[in-house]
Amino acid sequence: MPQRTKSIAGRQATVCLEIAQKVLESSRNRQPADKSLAGLLRQRKEQGARDRRLIRQVVFAMFRWWGWIHQWESSCWSKLLLIAYLLDRNPWNAVCDIWAEASNLPKMPADWMLPQPLQEKKNWADQYLPEEKQSFQLTRLLPSFFWEALANPENREIDEKELLSSFQNRTPLWIRTQTSDSPALFSQFQKNNLQSFPHPKVLNAVELHGTINVHELPLFKAGAFEIQDLASQGIGLSCAPRSGEQWWDVCAGGGGKSLHLAALMEGKGRVLSTEIRRSKISEIQRRAKRGRWQNILVKHWDGKALVSQGGDFDGVLVDAPCSGTGTWSRNPDARWKTSLAEIEAMTLQQREILELAKTGVKRGGTLVYATCSLLPMENHGVVEGFLEDNRDFRLLEMPHPLTGEQSSGMLTIWPHYFNSDGVFIAKMKRR
Repeated sequence: MPQRTKSIAGRQATVCLEIAQKVLESSRNRQPADKSLAGLLRQRKEQGARDRRLIRQVVFAMFRWWGWIHQWESSCWSKLLLIAYLLDRNPWNAVCDIWAEASNLPKMPADWMLPQPLQEKKNWADQYLPEEKQSFQLTRLLPSFFWEALANPENREIDEKELLSSFQNRTPLWIRTQTSDSPALFSQFQKNNLQSFPHPKVLNAVELHGTINVHELPLFKAGAFEIQDLASQGIGLSCAPRSGEQWWDVCAGGGGKSLHLAALMEGKGRVLSTEIRRSKISEIQRRAKRGRWQNILVKHWDGKALVSQGGDFDGVLVDAPCSGTGTWSRNPDARWKTSLAEIEAMTLQQREILELAKTGVKRGGTLVYATCSLLPMENHGVVEGFLEDNRDFRLLEMPHPLTGEQSSGMLTIWPHYFNSDGVFIAKMKRR
């Protein structure tokens, strides 16, 4: 390796190690890894785009494979980061040479890639870690409570290996187009080296592949599309609001589903978008302004006082706070800082929000409950308990928003089937 290349690689290896350790520490203090990483990169303006891309790859690979690599935290961080980076099936590079040398591991040829890691140990670990005695069990890549709590009330076998594989791969970027000039939009994607793949069944849903920051595209700034995961789009489609109706998005978050409801209603009627976190209010307002949706009314909600006394809404959407297990591919750090006790406490909060939200549903109106969790205790369990205590509501049959198959009123969008996040949706009607 030329001396200059080695010097650059050595600097990159050191910076990756320093930042990965700091992000891990922040994560253990309950800070989201993406926000911690963004803050640290802002402090290091000297890092170029290539450095930043490498740092992001290493940090998120670390969390994705933590169940296998945490054993080296106290002994060899270079080895920990090297194995994480390779497990994400990144090609060997000069930085790998530095980490391998510091770890007393053999160097591999340029562009060498680790074989598929989600196989038996002999297919990959024995090739590169022949002296390791640690067993690399698939179930260790997720916290043990997940497998204990996961059950499938929908009479369908879950392929645990495929589900796990979806968590160990980065979720693609999905967008929702909201422009009548699709040719101009796809032309802009092509000019910026973005590959676009429209969904074969979901209108306006497009999968994007590329490395450019799409927030900087002129047509994004003009409101021609919104970044929204395919599973999240499935929630809005399940609501199926009609033009001119009145809807309440109870836990609006950043407003993605409020924007989708407004679009499905063709800008007519009204969407009341409420959020308990004041920091999100301005984000919803900014996104609504960019998309030119004037039928969205944004309000702060304390999560307790009723916003409606008389059942004013044709539909109410409760996208409840949850464990976020369905987003563990996108947020791999979250899987290591959630406990079963916390999830059990969340079910009480979810039920409480549902009880408050039901007051906004008028007679004959629709109540949609959704989470980005895959755990039955947050999904079927909450809905079944609600229906038992509220006999004026019943499940409403609906088509699966991504396939068209008919469902009984409760369904799960599994990430390994749709290359997306995982969400649960229940649709109910007030008698």
